[in-house]
Order: sequence, then structure tokens, then C-alpha cells
Amino acid sequence: MSSADGNYALTYNDSGIYATVGASFQTPGGQTIQRPADQYKPFTAIINTASNYVTVADNAAQRRTTIKNQIAQTTQQLQNATTDAEVQKLHGVLTSLNGDLASTDDEVNQAAASAMVQDIQNRNDQQKQIQALTEQQNAEFTEAVSNYTAKFQLLNAPTVFPTP
Repeated sequence: MSSADGNYALTYNDSGIYATVGASFQTPGGQTIQRPADQYKPFTAIINTASNYVTVADNAAQRRTTIKNQIAQTTQQLQNATTDAEVQKLHGVLTSLNGDLASTDDEVNQAAASAMVQDIQNRNDQQKQIQALTEQQNAEFTEAVSNYTAKFQLLNAPTVFPTP
């Protein structure tokens, strides 16, 4: 998480899917409050992890497609093989390709994992929005109390009642 930059989480919206929190906000009195980017590093770490998973899953899907095409070609060559040596060679190639195919992620598991990652991203975004709203509400409350105390001074002397 040390390489995570909290500023990224403040502006991340995944191509418009999520609301952008923003690096700052304005209070009702017009004061601009900068969000502490360091507090958003955990959100950036989750975003980076999810993005990495999507990249890995996409690459695995492309490899599976390539391997399936190679298996189909090798199977066709095997059907057309005329010598025992050629058949043995193609069986070896086919065995190797099947091993390569087995080593890539299962497509159904990829879909399930993608859904899980999306759920994680959604919960992460919800927490980010809650944190951002809490910061904004705290700043607005502090400003309101400050404005109130500036307008209405509390008496610091005891109240004196007239004596009859």
C-alpha cells in the first residue's frame, strides 16, 4: 500500500461508473477544504488490485482462445497424419497444449471472481463516499459553530438582578 497515491482515489470514477469525490469541497460559507489524500491510500490500493485482476483475467482469456485455436489446428493435423512418428509428435503437442489450457484460469471462475472484484469495488466506493461526506459534514459543522460564536457572544459575567 506504500505505492498507493490517495489522490488517485479522489478522482477515480472508472469511466463514469462511480461518483468522483474530488480533492476538495466547499462549505456553505464558501471555504474550500482540501481532503487529506493520505487517508485515501487504502481506496487506491483496492482500485489498483481490482484493475490488476481485470488485466490478468483478460490476458488469461486471450491465452485460452489462442490455445483452443492451436488445439483445433493440432487435432486437424492429427487427423491428417500419415506416419506413426507424426502422430506421436502431434500427440505430444496436443498434450502440451491441454496442459497450457489447464494452467489458465477457468472461465467460469473468472466470471465469478470478476463479480467478486466488482462487489469489492462497489463496497470500497461506498466507504469512500461515506468518508468524504463525513469530512464535509464535519467541516460544515465546524464552520457553522464558528459563525454562531462570532455572532452570539456568551456572557462571561454573572447575571445581576435588581434588588427591590
